[in-house]
Amino acid sequence: YHIFDIELFQSQAMKKECEAASWWFTSQINTVMEPPIRSEQLIKFQHALREELERKYEGHWYEDQPDRGNAFRAILVDDG
Repeated sequence: YHIFDIELFQSQAMKKECEAASWWFTSQINTVMEPPIRSEQLIKFQHALREELERKYEGHWYEDQPDRGNAFRAILVDDG
């Protein structure tokens, strides 16, 4: 592999994880919202969240060292 190939692979893996995380968080919203948020708004939120996660985690994703950077990537959900 060339360095570019490895970075591209890591970028694709990171994007896949950000996509999954953003869908999961979005799926939880209407379990606590009354009245429920419209689907169009949820989709916009999911896309914005995915993009923000990708921006934040760029340069902090190490496919070969999964524990490296995991504290930076942690997401804390506090209801207080």
